Amino acid sequence: FSSRRRHTRYISVTGVQTCALPIYVVTLSFTKNQQLHVSAALAFEQLVTDARSQGVSIPTKVDMSYMSYADQLKAYNLRPSLNPEPGKSIFGWGLTLLFNQKDPNFNKFRDWLKINAYKYNIYGLRADPRDNFYVNGFIDGKDNQWDYRGPVSSS
Repeated sequence: FSSRRRHTRYISVTGVQTCALPIYVVTLSFTKNQQLHVSAALAFEQLVTDARSQGVSIPTKVDMSYMSYADQLKAYNLRPSLNPEPGKSIFGWGLTLLFNQKDPNFNKFRDWLKINAYKYNIYGLRADPRDNFYVNGFIDGKDNQWDYRGPVSSS
């Protein structure tokens, strides 16, 4: 990993910052300028290493990873109908990667993830357009959001 940085995770209830928690994030080695919580980064890095060892090409284009509260606020103000209120974004925890579906390596990598990701406590999710909740499942082959759901260390 490159630099390890401490961020503050703000939790919002009814749009008011109510609590701040420390989050330690690191920059991922396989993609440019994307960060995750240390625990999630270790799992994704091991997953990528193992996929490469099996001849799977890794997508280098990642659309989203950890988002600070300030970044969530910018995104919300830019497009409030598409973004959750600041403090309510899953990306604020630093446990999620959103791969770019247009990356030439994405489809084969996604197929490998569907079979192997659970071994690293990583699971694919998709947004259900009917109710904006996240549901398990793979529909229409365009699932590009993957979440780490394993143990999380505080350092």
